[in-house]
Amino acid sequence: MDRGELKAAATQIEAEKQGVEDARLKPLPDDGEELFRSLEILIIKLQLRKLEVEAEREARKAEAEKEARKAEA
Repeated sequence: MDRGELKAAATQIEAEKQGVEDARLKPLPDDGEELFRSLEILIIKLQLRKLEVEAEREARKAEAEKEARKAEA
């Protein structure tokens, strides 16, 4: 290799090193955040469903108590 080829190779290696360093400084893609949001939404939906089931149970209980009072009267 002559001096020019060595200099070109060194320049290329330096550019590749800079590219690697630049890549390290970039934040990771937001895939994790998107997944977290999806999980958060799922948890909220499950909590909402739990509240709906509890409300249905309370409504049935109130209806049963109403029927029981009617039967006593």
